[in-house]
Amino acid sequence: MKPPIVILSDFHCPFQDKEAVAVVLRFLRKYQPRSIILDGDVADFYAMSKFNKSPARAGEQAIKVEVDEVHSLLRSIRQACPDAEIAFVVGNHEFRLRRFIYAQSLDERVDFTILNMVYGIKHEELLIRLLGLDELDILLHDLDPEIAKFTDNFIKVGRLFVGH
Repeated sequence: MKPPIVILSDFHCPFQDKEAVAVVLRFLRKYQPRSIILDGDVADFYAMSKFNKSPARAGEQAIKVEVDEVHSLLRSIRQACPDAEIAFVVGNHEFRLRRFIYAQSLDERVDFTILNMVYGIKHEELLIRLLGLDELDILLHDLDPEIAKFTDNFIKVGRLFVGH
């Protein structure tokens, strides 16, 4: 029986369990769900955490490596289910990116209009561009820019509310 919806969360790339991901991908290829909800924390954004970090894990290339890992995972999910609707609900770890940008933008020395000027994007669109969601036909369910906490973010599927 083809499952109508598969809900996946908490991969925490680049710290994902590769064996668990392989099992998920085999399941997706076999059952071909109509919809997949990625329910937060697909990325870890470790380097942007407010908690103490290991310098080795939060080094210069950490964000690039992490973004590449997330994009690779998302591409694998899309390839496993080319016809599925895929929704990406922002969780607290993706929210780290927004919180980091907001904190930096309060620093008068940092002008975040550079994101718009240089890259032609607003910071609210950064996850879409950074993770290649448009290219993979994945719909982002981001927080309203006025919302300051990730717990207010969810989607409704029929009578089911799904949120991180």
